[in-house]
Amino acid sequence: MASGLRGILNASFEFVARLQRAGHTITYACPHDVGNYVRAQGISYRQLPPVNFSPAPPTPAVDPDFAGIRTRLEKWRTAATRREQGVQALRMDEFINFLDETRPDLILIDSELYEHIFAIHQTDYPIALITPWFSKWKARGLPPLQSDIIPGRGLRGSRAGLEFEWLSARLSRWLSVKKTSLRCAFTERRAVLRQYADAVSFPLETLEQFSWVTLFNDNRLPTLSLTAKELDFPHHPPNHFYYTGPMVSLSRKETDVSDADNERLQKVFSERKKNHRPLIYCWLTTMDDRGGEFIERVVAAVSPRSDWLLLLGHGGSPVKALDDLPANVYKFDYVPQIEVMQNADLCITLGGINTINESLTCGVPLLVYPTGSADQKGCAARVAFHGLGYLGDISKDAPADIARKIEMTLKDRKIRDRVSHMRETLDGYRRQRTAEGIVDKLLECSRSSRSFHSAR
Repeated sequence: MASGLRGILNASFEFVARLQRAGHTITYACPHDVGNYVRAQGISYRQLPPVNFSPAPPTPAVDPDFAGIRTRLEKWRTAATRREQGVQALRMDEFINFLDETRPDLILIDSELYEHIFAIHQTDYPIALITPWFSKWKARGLPPLQSDIIPGRGLRGSRAGLEFEWLSARLSRWLSVKKTSLRCAFTERRAVLRQYADAVSFPLETLEQFSWVTLFNDNRLPTLSLTAKELDFPHHPPNHFYYTGPMVSLSRKETDVSDADNERLQKVFSERKKNHRPLIYCWLTTMDDRGGEFIERVVAAVSPRSDWLLLLGHGGSPVKALDDLPANVYKFDYVPQIEVMQNADLCITLGGINTINESLTCGVPLLVYPTGSADQKGCAARVAFHGLGYLGDISKDAPADIARKIEMTLKDRKIRDRVSHMRETLDGYRRQRTAEGIVDKLLECSRSSRSFHSAR
């Protein structure tokens, strides 16, 4: 079960393919409508009801002559009732019916599908969480996942600096949560989910109040990270946390790429090969306010360099800078990213872990410009720590700075050697069938009612 976000969706396809080759029967379910994309990979699919991101109903209307004060009073007076209505609006009864119909031997579920995880708690079905992220739990030598700190470097990377960063992150998150709860009279989605967790006897003491990355912090549930321990900072992860290695499907079928774009892509690849021109791949969207403006700087950095080729993917977002491009820059709404990576010499990315995994699996060095969203800074810091590419400053780097860093990355032999070594390390997870072994152990323990951790 996946949330439907494209990153973990793509990673899960490889996970499913490996389990199918190992003889398992897979049913793929998602609350977001991704059926066509999943079925295109040859996977059996079931559509779930959509996630309700605003489950509690709004405050009832009041007399407009006293709207301000009366609305605030009514908001708090009806809060408990609206939270209960919000629990019903989650539609988890339908989900339980789906489970009873399917009767799975094991549920592998995206760690962000919170209400589904709580619902499974009241059943006897074995469960393990899957996540694209590195470990988010506090450990010696490990900064918070959203931090750009590199352990051991400078004051911020010292032991005291890391402790301060954890304290600061938790305080910031606590304040943000409390501010939202008070504004919404404790009827926001988080409050509704807490009430549902209580109703199904999910242990409330495991609910995480401070982490940006998830609602709860249950150390009893096996959690499978779809990345590699060797890409993380050196540390001892919790006993329930397991690295499967990166899940990169080299045969993934892309349903958003047109035949015309595929034909154009082949011409770009031929130009690279024929004239030995480095191909720089840059996949960005304008989800971040700075995205479009940053694309302008990337284009300006590459356009004077006729010896370089730039391939831009922008997810169909309208970007003014892409209206009139120089001859060595090519734009696409969508591209078959794996095929592009297999032909690229450098990947410019905002720091999403799935793009990083795909780039390294294909042996492509990285130039990372994190925006600060989610885990981007943390992933970028890990790329720098392991010497797999260079970092940029998306707020400050001018076109000349970007061009200089592109050239540095393309010419740095040490980076290429480290990327090549990491590529071999990542492939070792596939050769050793690490993910399949973890799932086999989960199934074995569920049949014998043993603890997975004790059997580790």
